[in-house]
Amino acid sequence: MSRPVGSSLPPGPPGPAGVFTGRGAYALSQLYYYLAAIVAVGFFIGGTIAALIALRQLAWPDPGSVGRDSGKALLQGLAFAIPGGLSVWWHLDQAKQREGPIPSGVFWGRSLYFHGVAFVAYVVALGGVVATLFALTDAAFATECPATLGEDLFVCNDAGDSLRAAVNGLTVVLVAGAIWWWHLREGRRTVAPVVGAPSL
Repeated sequence: MSRPVGSSLPPGPPGPAGVFTGRGAYALSQLYYYLAAIVAVGFFIGGTIAALIALRQLAWPDPGSVGRDSGKALLQGLAFAIPGGLSVWWHLDQAKQREGPIPSGVFWGRSLYFHGVAFVAYVVALGGVVATLFALTDAAFATECPATLGEDLFVCNDAGDSLRAAVNGLTVVLVAGAIWWWHLREGRRTVAPVVGAPSL
């Protein structure tokens, strides 16, 4: 089978009429990694900008600002930037390692399902990681709430509430993460493994 002009995919072995070439399954598998990396880039860019603005506020405070608030904002920015940056690196590395011969006879629908579910679960899990880190940041900067209702109640931040929110976020990570891991593993099995490529 000749390779189409401008195609970035390596040619798969020829097959009889009616047999899937495997190109669709391979393309969907690779598409997952690059789409996931694109989402993570958004987290990384937004978090990095927020962290740098918080650093600027610490070094050159706005009138009436509180240094404690800037420190919290810095940690919240990093809660986006660090998971996003790690996810970008991992997904691009996995995509590169899986560049290789296309397996023939693989139906693209199976690859679409497993990688599609993996992508949705990945986005939910990444959001859960950020929510957990946000809640832990809130707990670290918690202020004691008054024993009675008053005008200042809306500004208090109870550490117990923040820790419970962190547990909720961790629950999201565990459930979505397990679904992501299993579906991505099965998605990888829809295409022949690349020799030397690490498994999940």
